[in-house]
Amino acid sequence: MTHTKQKLHYHFVWTTWNRTPLLDGDVEKRAQAAIKRRCSEMNVNVSAIGGTSDHVHLLASLPASMCVEEFLQVIKDAASTAVYRTFGSSITAFRWQAGYGVYTVSPCHQSIVRDYVNAQKERHATGDLWKGCEPQGKLSAMA
Repeated sequence: MTHTKQKLHYHFVWTTWNRTPLLDGDVEKRAQAAIKRRCSEMNVNVSAIGGTSDHVHLLASLPASMCVEEFLQVIKDAASTAVYRTFGSSITAFRWQAGYGVYTVSPCHQSIVRDYVNAQKERHATGDLWKGCEPQGKLSAMA
């Protein structure tokens, strides 16, 4: 073979500090816009972004050379910075848990995961969740 092709899809999940419900309305919009913008700057293709007031789901394709942990730290930092710059002291409690979940997604399952990520609010309202892909409990790790 004279060339290599890699397309790596990941389903990321991370939470606000102590699962504090801060990702609503304009805060959620601002955080998601910052995530999308920073992904674009890093040549990361975002297929879906969703979540609830206390966590984010992101389906994205990363270049093979990109470290997953470093990527997510940059994304979380970009979202936090954008929220602080926009809302300042009115949202001083905003920060992320240190941990995260990440799952590889095969190309044939990408549309199923995309639909799941995009329908987070509805799925949480009805309890129709993929338990293994949802954050569990409150954590006490530093962000």
